Amino acid sequence: MCRDVEVDKVLEVKAYACPPWVARPEVEMLKDIEQAQEIVKNYKAGQVDIYVDASVRNGRAGIGIYATPSQVHVSKTVASSNQADVHLTELLAISEAANWPWGPLCMASDRDGHPVQASNIRIFSDSQSALRSVQS
Repeated sequence: MCRDVEVDKVLEVKAYACPPWVARPEVEMLKDIEQAQEIVKNYKAGQVDIYVDASVRNGRAGIGIYATPSQVHVSKTVASSNQADVHLTELLAISEAANWPWGPLCMASDRDGHPVQASNIRIFSDSQSALRSVQS
């Protein structure tokens, strides 16, 4: 009965919700670029900033992730444009960043570039609708 169903093209989307005993992520939406630049300048030792972006074009949905100060970056296709719109793709990018495989030796840098243990992780997105979804 199910011979014609193609399961190799099914998009797996992880549940995007926090259990009630876990604190919700703090979401801050800024009004302009100057405010954003000021926040980025406010770097604290041990902080990791992760920038995410998503796009849907040419039949594909993809995400890009860039982490500082490590300068690690990820760019990959996550679905076809038939399976995901830009809102879902941006949420997938945020989820990928939030689930980054940080180990107990996760390192960041201080202002002078010396390695220190990561103590604070911030994720930056330009999608207000995705941030509102995370907030709620």
